[in-house]
Amino acid sequence: MASLLSYNDNAIDVPINALREYINKNPDKIYKINEHRMEDLVRSVFSDFYPSCTVRKFGQTRDGGRDGLLIDENGQQFLISIKRRESPKATEGVSTLRDLIGATVVEDNISGCIVVSTADHFSKDATNYAKKVLSKNFIERFELIDCKKFLQITDLTKDKLPTTWESLLKL
Repeated sequence: MASLLSYNDNAIDVPINALREYINKNPDKIYKINEHRMEDLVRSVFSDFYPSCTVRKFGQTRDGGRDGLLIDENGQQFLISIKRRESPKATEGVSTLRDLIGATVVEDNISGCIVVSTADHFSKDATNYAKKVLSKNFIERFELIDCKKFLQITDLTKDKLPTTWESLLKL
């Protein structure tokens, strides 16, 4: 008798493809997944969404907001900060952006920043801060990706996921 594996919503050992399929079918569960798996999820989705880019794990505990590094086909580097908020009504504040800019100052050759959050939206102060940073020409891009936008990106990349059965069958 065969049985299928099941995982808790916040399990750390969920295979990333299984997690992506699960979030595509149950987007409201994104608020409960393990924060480290959330980082893996974002990097996986970005790898598919930006196929000509390389996405690397960057952060560790106390990483100053640096969770990933996206390197485009021209060698430009973008720091990624990933925040998993537990409430679907959360607002991402300006402090997350300040932390990432602080981390950007000490890194070499950074062209931009990307903040991905499961918050419903970014605060007005956060969006104004991103605009102000861009106006200083310190970095070229400052992307703010809230939960809705991230789920749209995830949905656009779902066709690239192998189904569990396809990966098990050898024809």
